[in-house]
Amino acid sequence: MAMLRSRPFCLLLTTFFIEQLTTKTTRFGVRYTSKRFGWSIASFGYLLSVRASVSIILLLVILPLLSSMLMSDKFPFHYTARDKDLSLARLSSIALVCGSLLTADPTIGVVVSGFLLSTLGSGFSGFCRSLATTFVDQRHIAKMYTLLNIVDTIGAFLAGPLMAWAFIVGIRLRGSWLGLPYIVLAVCGAMAAVAIYCVRLPGNQDPVQDDVGEIERGAVCRLCVRLCIQTHRILFILTNIL
Repeated sequence: MAMLRSRPFCLLLTTFFIEQLTTKTTRFGVRYTSKRFGWSIASFGYLLSVRASVSIILLLVILPLLSSMLMSDKFPFHYTARDKDLSLARLSSIALVCGSLLTADPTIGVVVSGFLLSTLGSGFSGFCRSLATTFVDQRHIAKMYTLLNIVDTIGAFLAGPLMAWAFIVGIRLRGSWLGLPYIVLAVCGAMAAVAIYCVRLPGNQDPVQDDVGEIERGAVCRLCVRLCIQTHRILFILTNIL
């Protein structure tokens, strides 16, 4: 495909593997906290509820405010929609990496803080999808999303065995190595962060592609879908508990 000849697009493509890893950590977190801290499923369910609350605040308050601030005429740099998405994607990648490192800590308070910090990076995939449209002609948008879904599927296929392997190795090594799965996640997140920091936006923006309203609506819709999926999972876990 012609889109694969674009270096920035290929860099963005590598970041979508991290999305499946972060999805697996939500399910994996129950086993991790149970094994390391003796938490019950009910206790972890409360943490999931807090994470859902943070996600709602992030999607409905924090990200819209940051977007408005970065694109405001009063802001010194006055970012375009693409510059704003790139900046927020970079911040989200940092939140994911730092949150994963904190979650690997042997202290329960630090682990909870890591879970919540990782939640602040939940918009990472949405911003990357929005950025990907910058490097693809409008005629090939459908093909682009098909390719991204294939990458997501491959990531889902690899994420489960990778996290399971890291958890088994961590149990064998014991001690601080119980947090090995989240160290692996942090390393993968760091690679995604390096990739997103290497992305450079094109200097000349095609006015046909720079449909800010369409990009904004698409990014918001994708983030809302992710929120609905996460809420459904939480409700499913709480239903099994009750």
